[in-house]
Amino acid sequence: MKPNSPETVFLAMLRIKNEARWLPSVLPALSPLCRTIFVLDDHSTDNSRDIILSHPDTVYLQSPFTGLNETRDKDWLLDTIIRGLPEEELNARSRYWVLCIDGDEELEKGGVESIRRLVASDPMALSFYFKLLYLWNSPDQVRVDRRYGEFDRPSMFRLINPQFRFQSTPWGGNLHCSSIPQEFLGHAKKSNVRLLHYGYMLAEDRMKKWKWYNEVDPGNEMEDRYRHIIQGDEGGPGAGETLKWAGPLRVESLGRP
Repeated sequence: MKPNSPETVFLAMLRIKNEARWLPSVLPALSPLCRTIFVLDDHSTDNSRDIILSHPDTVYLQSPFTGLNETRDKDWLLDTIIRGLPEEELNARSRYWVLCIDGDEELEKGGVESIRRLVASDPMALSFYFKLLYLWNSPDQVRVDRRYGEFDRPSMFRLINPQFRFQSTPWGGNLHCSSIPQEFLGHAKKSNVRLLHYGYMLAEDRMKKWKWYNEVDPGNEMEDRYRHIIQGDEGGPGAGETLKWAGPLRVESLGRP
């Protein structure tokens, strides 16, 4: 771990499984900002472990659990982080900030500087939204129709209370658990920080993810049974259809800072 500083300390927490393709990009993008990157590995079967262990300032944590429960896992990971911090500093003026992202989400170039400016310009802020850019069929192309073009998610929070916990959900395995503790929900502020989301970029990955969601969370009409994930792909809704949350499917070139 890098030495303590009287200045703001950024940490990262990632809960991952089989993200070896993306971690070589995801981890280096966080390193210039984060003192330590904590990664909870949910029993990966690829070489995610080796990649994490080889990256500096990264703590590898093998999940002690079996079965899917996103809320449980994030609570455990956050507790692990907190145990290494001075509890008396975790208050409204805490200098500790946590980025909570997925193993297939890369902080876009320029994001480190944007985050530093955000925190410096708003010293009483508690949490911030990051915008998710869903790469589609190419690393230079992003999906922009409806929810895909509008989606941002609270993804960074100030560590002010060691008792705060992540929100449980009604979905199978506590899917779609918040990426900030539930006590911060409703208090997050908008930002111009962007995350590149790789998990839906390839059609074969989209089909695998669609099948997985419908196995662990069957019949979820709120999510339109996750049909938007495979829209325009073989076996999915037509690209020109208007779905509950997305479509007609539209992609644009990714504008980079």
